[in-house]
Amino acid sequence: MRVYLQLLFTIGLIFLGTVTYSQTTLETRLRELPENTKITVNYSLKLPEGAKSVWLDNGKGKICSCQLLIAESNNENRVYQSNQTLSLKKITIKGLFDGSQMHVARVYFHNTDDYFKFKCYARDILVKHIAEYLNIDNIGAVAKED
Repeated sequence: MRVYLQLLFTIGLIFLGTVTYSQTTLETRLRELPENTKITVNYSLKLPEGAKSVWLDNGKGKICSCQLLIAESNNENRVYQSNQTLSLKKITIKGLFDGSQMHVARVYFHNTDDYFKFKCYARDILVKHIAEYLNIDNIGAVAKED
């Protein structure tokens, strides 16, 4: 009985040792964010009537530019409040084959058909590259310090 308990205890320790926790940091790759991650918008945005997209930043002097694309025709003035929480659906990242190092990330959400498009001069787009525009829930305090 004692040997059996020691064996169970040893197996339990082995399993506990192999459990890994992933923590999102500013250096986390954007493509590694899990689905349903809570993301908040850092700006209040009023989408003009009839607009198909809104530039948050054209990226001059920065690694990334940010654009909000409206999925359906905008017949009314819609508003995104700062700190509005969105639930991550998926992220697609594609490289441009025009000789530049630019990569385009599209961030889709469950709450809305609108999506954010980031054009970045980086092969690996990191959370810190979009932290000015979108805030990931579990690194909020870290993102604001940087």
